Amino acid sequence: MRPVVQFLLIVLLAAPSSQTGWAQSAPTGLDPGKALTQHMHTVWNDDDGLPHSTVNAVAQTPDGYLWVGTDGGVVRFNGAAFDVYDRSNTEAFADGHTVRTLLVDENGQLWIGTTGAGLVQYADGRFTEVGTPAALDRAQGSALHEDPDGTLWVGTFEDGLFQVQDGRARLVDRVPTNTLITALHADPSGTLWVGTAEGLYRLDKDGPPRVVGPDDGLPGPFVVALGHGADGHLWVSTRDGLARLVDGAVQPPRPAALASVSAFAFWTSESGSLWIGTDGRGLMRVRDG
Repeated sequence: MRPVVQFLLIVLLAAPSSQTGWAQSAPTGLDPGKALTQHMHTVWNDDDGLPHSTVNAVAQTPDGYLWVGTDGGVVRFNGAAFDVYDRSNTEAFADGHTVRTLLVDENGQLWIGTTGAGLVQYADGRFTEVGTPAALDRAQGSALHEDPDGTLWVGTFEDGLFQVQDGRARLVDRVPTNTLITALHADPSGTLWVGTAEGLYRLDKDGPPRVVGPDDGLPGPFVVALGHGADGHLWVSTRDGLARLVDGAVQPPRPAALASVSAFAFWTSESGSLWIGTDGRGLMRVRDG
């Protein structure tokens, strides 16, 4: 299942901008040789304005605002104050305001995957529920991803995989609708990788779907997170450890010490470092192997 954070912690790396209270310049990398206490940092929880102490997702829109998805609605944060949008003040969240995942697309629009309200779009200052087809309206959004051609993919807990183009959604029947989708990732070749509780689905533009699982070398069947390294290879985290896909074949991670690590998140920096948010092992950085 997706990780939860019991508070919002921000490490401040630059002075806030005058407009939003949020840094607009490129952030400076943290020195992993220093403890967190050696950096300037601030922690916010439900005593400081968050509607709920459980944070499920964080994203930043081009205007500099930080958006925080919680079990009690979505929050817009300018570095000093929280604006809360929930079922009490936003019609799009009338059927549920537990936010599971957030994504900012190439046009700067915010997409919000919820429990109860399905998929919600925020654009031009308005929240709009994407309720077509009906199955998406009641779905519990679990994963969002935008592929290189701008298509939005929506994974759900057990209502299937959806494709959103030009504001319209359709159910994609290449993944069973009773499958828990945990992660999505599209590579430059157009292949969509769908992480599920039963294995990793490979959906090429042509041909039938292929399922990659323990028989193919994955450490376990339950996929938790997906990400690409600077070398273009796909990293796959399962509950039982990490693996890489190189030219379609499953290989152990490098360095080998990562084989037993389960990760919740991957991020590749412009310098080529791969950052891995782990389950119980802290934050790891892989650089030059």
